[in-house]
Amino acid sequence: MIGKFLATVRVPSLAFTFPSQWKMRFAVAGSTLLLLNAGAQSYRGAGELLFSSFGPTNVYKESHRFEFRVEGRRWWIKTKPTWPAPYDYREAAFDGRTVYWLQSLESMVAERKAAGENVGVNIANAFTQKDGDILHDLDLDQMPAIWLSYCSGAFFKQQTNAMIEPAIAFGLQPSKYCQGPFKQKALWTLHERFPHTPIQVSYVADGWYRLPSPHEPVRRPAPFQDGFTNVVFKADQFKIIGSLALPQAATIETFRPGVMPDEREKLVLRFRYELKLLSAERTGKSEDDFVPKIPGVTTMIDDRFYSLAGSLSYFATNAWIDENTLTNSRRFATAVANKICYSHDTKKDKPPKE
Repeated sequence: MIGKFLATVRVPSLAFTFPSQWKMRFAVAGSTLLLLNAGAQSYRGAGELLFSSFGPTNVYKESHRFEFRVEGRRWWIKTKPTWPAPYDYREAAFDGRTVYWLQSLESMVAERKAAGENVGVNIANAFTQKDGDILHDLDLDQMPAIWLSYCSGAFFKQQTNAMIEPAIAFGLQPSKYCQGPFKQKALWTLHERFPHTPIQVSYVADGWYRLPSPHEPVRRPAPFQDGFTNVVFKADQFKIIGSLALPQAATIETFRPGVMPDEREKLVLRFRYELKLLSAERTGKSEDDFVPKIPGVTTMIDDRFYSLAGSLSYFATNAWIDENTLTNSRRFATAVANKICYSHDTKKDKPPKE
């Protein structure tokens, strides 16, 4: 999915307009955020990350600097590449209700315009979803690794059993997470001091390969049919800064069944994230929104109502489009109607359950 975001687009027909005379078509739950953040303590920090992707014949590496802010379960992360990437920075956040992701292309667009190239109208790309606390579906993005290392304490403290939202779902399904949100078994140990981030976490895949609707999940072949550990997090040491205790260094490794003929019965290393904390401090209640700022014309992929309308694509110019505006739009009503029609058609081809 990342690849789709690395270029500007020229699709003016996707721009949203919202005439005031349109009637409400769908009732939307109010925008009340998680009460879990009431009285929450806040902190922020910065660090650096080395990301490695292990292919059958090569290893790809890239490095980033990052910043984060946390208040209860709300979080904001910004990354900047330290290599000549085709984007300026990325931001992601969770405001207690919605997860946001934004990628700035402003420098690349300016350079291409200066070179006389015909480029699209957008200077950023963005994505938004509502299926939990964590960014999903951007498999090569480092936000979930940073979240797990430095922003996840309140999330883990409030879990009541071992079945939780997966932090990194890559390799568990070929489709988007919003097409079939699921929970995954995890085992974790938290640091005793605030903000209670993990010392170690293991996520256990359940042995099913999830396919997009209307298809049923498929059991993996042996020896992985009963599950396997697909993500391992370990904080090597903690840094105590005043009343804060955060990982000085952390490593996350992800695993999947091998794809090469001689590896199909083995687990192979897929990704490694190596994180290092550079600074951190306690803060007062944040006056900043836990929402990335729209820098200008931005191409948006909106999955907040995927089960009703699928993925919606449009332009935003200076702000994220709120739920009521979106669900009152003619485009949303058309998307819902089209998805319903498609659902009825595919049910004809769905094999009966045994």
